[in-house]
Amino acid sequence: MRSSTGVTPCSAILSTTQSLALQSLHRRINPTTRNIKSQRDSRTMFVRHLGLYMEVQRLSLQTMQEFRICWDGVTPTRDFIISPHSGVDSLFVATGGSFHGFKFLPIIGKYVVQMLSDELDPALQNKWAWEREVPAINGNDLLSLEYKSLMG
Repeated sequence: MRSSTGVTPCSAILSTTQSLALQSLHRRINPTTRNIKSQRDSRTMFVRHLGLYMEVQRLSLQTMQEFRICWDGVTPTRDFIISPHSGVDSLFVATGGSFHGFKFLPIIGKYVVQMLSDELDPALQNKWAWEREVPAINGNDLLSLEYKSLMG
């Protein structure tokens, strides 16, 4: 599935990945189907597909009751959101996100504390705000093109 720019949108890639994972877990079976893999084998394939096999290997797959995927939030600027929520009093949001934030976990805490204490640098407040100005769209930027289609 390609956009008018000839680029495959991220949402299509994620949908395809999710569809493949679901197909590996929930296959159609008919009377002529042979060599049906057990549900445990399907779970193992699913975990390997997500690249988590080495970590989950220590766990007993037989005790897993369900799977959940936490999609990584992506902002138009690919920056964090470390901000009070603009519409809900006493709700504060602190995210890594944008597919790279995980590597900042060791240092992000001090900025969260500064935000909660209302001591966060104003430049960072604007950069990481819940509501922020969406930058101009660069024609070569896939993520910006995705946001343009969502924002009209």
